[in-house]
Amino acid sequence: MKIRDLTPVPQFGVGGTDLGIPVRVPTGEIGFFFGDTFAENRVGGPGWRSPVLLYSHTHDLDDGVRFHR
Repeated sequence: MKIRDLTPVPQFGVGGTDLGIPVRVPTGEIGFFFGDTFAENRVGGPGWRSPVLLYSHTHDLDDGVRFHR
């Protein structure tokens, strides 16, 4: 089930990505693991890397997700 679009996140060089698996990390933050990730919002664009991990203090998805690192 799709909840929200999380991309782009330009401050971290993420224009488009897939997957997006949230996990709680020992610091209490939520880590989001992403698969194929590109700097532009298209498959095959520049800046490909995988996996990518972004961190958030988000605990209520209704408020949206804000990544801080």
